[in-house]
Amino acid sequence: MKKQRMIWMTGGALLLVILIVIVQQFMTSMTSASPITEEEARELINERYPNSEVLTVEETADLFDFTFKTNAGEYQLRLNREDGSIASLEPVSVNAQDDQPIEELLTEEQIREKANAEKSGEITNVELLNEGDSPQYKATIEEGNTRTILYLNAVTGEVDTTEGETIEEAPPSEAPPAEPEPAKIITADEAGNIALTAVAGEIDDIEQGESNGVPYYLIEIETEEDDATVQINAISGEVINITWDD
Repeated sequence: MKKQRMIWMTGGALLLVILIVIVQQFMTSMTSASPITEEEARELINERYPNSEVLTVEETADLFDFTFKTNAGEYQLRLNREDGSIASLEPVSVNAQDDQPIEELLTEEQIREKANAEKSGEITNVELLNEGDSPQYKATIEEGNTRTILYLNAVTGEVDTTEGETIEEAPPSEAPPAEPEPAKIITADEAGNIALTAVAGEIDDIEQGESNGVPYYLIEIETEEDDATVQINAISGEVINITWDD
């Protein structure tokens, strides 16, 4: 009897420990979630109810209480701060000419599924077009060299219109023309040797200059009779002129 009681007590203690661990994990997950901000809540309203205008907003520990206006009228919307889900949506005043319930838009993920069901290929872009009273999603799908653009009703996901075009391959890029290499200038020694072939003597001095963008050398040569100055093109090595001292 005592043995059976010990088994029951041990099992009960073990069950209590398991329950404590589960409660702690649950409380940790509840407190670790970061509540949404007012700016994020406003973005959710704009996504779900395009062309709406937020009139007032009040904040409590658990909720955002918005009053916003659409073409259909004014509504009071309560959003859970924890995950952005809708706690309640109630009309404040409804326009007589448009007494219709407000409709939520499909998410981008839902639109991608409907677009791929309509046309196979890779969805490269999804864009929400908030124009007029009938917002649409624009989905771009590429397959091979074909691009298809689907315009889907943002509420029902039905395809309103379809556009197709051929993707043109970009021409191969041409390499830029090679820049010409800078002209190679001969050395002073080379210029001196060229001058000595024109005037025999002994080199006294070599100077380098430039005229109209063309570099040159001036080589002064002493001879037995007179001194001469030989001008050499520093690029081609050509003798430009020879000047004799009087």
